[in-house]
Amino acid sequence: MTTLAELLVAPTKEQVFNALLANYQAAGFPVTAWQPFGTERTRLMAMATAIVDFGAVYIPAIAGGSLLDYAPLYPGWTALTADQIYDLDQLPATFTAGNITASNTSNGAYNYTAASPLKLTFTVSGRSYLSTGGGTIPAAVGAVPGTAVISVRAEFAGSVYLEPSNSATATILLTTPLPGVSLSNPATQYNAVVHTGSGTGTVTPSGTPVGPHSLLVLITSTGQAGVATWSYALDGGTPVAAGPLTTLANIGGVGITVTLANGATNPSFAAGDTYLVSCPGSWITSQGSDLESDAALVERCRDRWASLAVVPTQGLYQLLATTTPDVGSQVTQCTVVPDAVINNKVNVIVSGPGGVLPTATIAAIQAYITPRARGCDNPIVQSPTTTPVTIAATVTVFVAQLATVQAAVVTSLQTYVAAIPVNGVVRIAEVVDAIMTIDGVVDCTGVTINGVAANLVLGSVSSFVLPVYPPTLTLSYVAV
Repeated sequence: MTTLAELLVAPTKEQVFNALLANYQAAGFPVTAWQPFGTERTRLMAMATAIVDFGAVYIPAIAGGSLLDYAPLYPGWTALTADQIYDLDQLPATFTAGNITASNTSNGAYNYTAASPLKLTFTVSGRSYLSTGGGTIPAAVGAVPGTAVISVRAEFAGSVYLEPSNSATATILLTTPLPGVSLSNPATQYNAVVHTGSGTGTVTPSGTPVGPHSLLVLITSTGQAGVATWSYALDGGTPVAAGPLTTLANIGGVGITVTLANGATNPSFAAGDTYLVSCPGSWITSQGSDLESDAALVERCRDRWASLAVVPTQGLYQLLATTTPDVGSQVTQCTVVPDAVINNKVNVIVSGPGGVLPTATIAAIQAYITPRARGCDNPIVQSPTTTPVTIAATVTVFVAQLATVQAAVVTSLQTYVAAIPVNGVVRIAEVVDAIMTIDGVVDCTGVTINGVAANLVLGSVSSFVLPVYPPTLTLSYVAV
């Protein structure tokens, strides 16, 4: 295939100079009388040099800017091409939002407003958040502290605002001085249930789950609770029929119990409706994202062609997920897989910078995709489950660079794990590479992943798994 570089063979400044001389001569100028290094020849060579320099900058950009393989090489052109040719806007950076719990041991209540927000900082990361809206932190009643849940938003946009749930109280600093007030960001046991469909019935999870899980409840026949039949799929696995049960305990042996309850209409449960249950919950309600990269925007432009097809393709659902208004920018990975058991079910697995996306984001994507599904497709949007990853190794390092290497190794391994896709593989060789490329490292031995000296394969054809981020690192150092 011909490349853009082969098509854009730029002339040399000498060639442009000779072309200019020819034009002058054709116009009757005495170019043969102009002496080398004289004023006219020097002026003409300067013009030729400027023409070549300008051409080398602007002509390739104009020619390549509308071609997806080349547009990212020229800053600004990808966004312009996406807008003018593919009718897609580059997704802006967004802000992380979440809920913080305030506990007040003083005898006085504190008010805060949108005009005078509270500011808090996670001391481990140094990142700050501001309260949104207004409210009151009530005073203590005797020995019982007053508590309030405060909605907060990151001070700046970006995906780095990803503080872990259940951070130590001492590490969440209230910058706004309120004596007696301490802050925490507890995770809920379950995320809010995501319901898709027309039924008014509810599915409520309970019990103490063991580990992170996702549970999809699918209504298979219409009716009230106890009459409507349903099935469930744990962690993206094969659906299991539950019949018309109202309550099912300890599903899959992981400690999750679900209870169906009637809603405002009769029948309350409609065939085809789904309810997505996931655990554990998170203090984050909306994950911040970075400005969409040129590479991601190019991929969405390519997926645009899939939206024109009569027969649906995987690219269509990926495009819809990443273009969902307000929340599509949170999706950094999207895996579209036809279900291995149900022939019209399409699994749309989405994740963000921190892995699992907030429940509200999943619900918004599902609501956007459902009315746009093609043919008999039943696309189901869900988050992958997560599995802890512990990396252990012995790193030999030059003694003078020990401190620098320790920090660099942590960053390198975290970056490596963060880039592993859904159902990817955590590889021993890649862990070694991530460590050995750091200046000052002499050797890396005894590498294990989750206690085993072998690669860790995530997921299967019926389950979708991401590594927990950040990984647990058990590293020992030998200075030489």
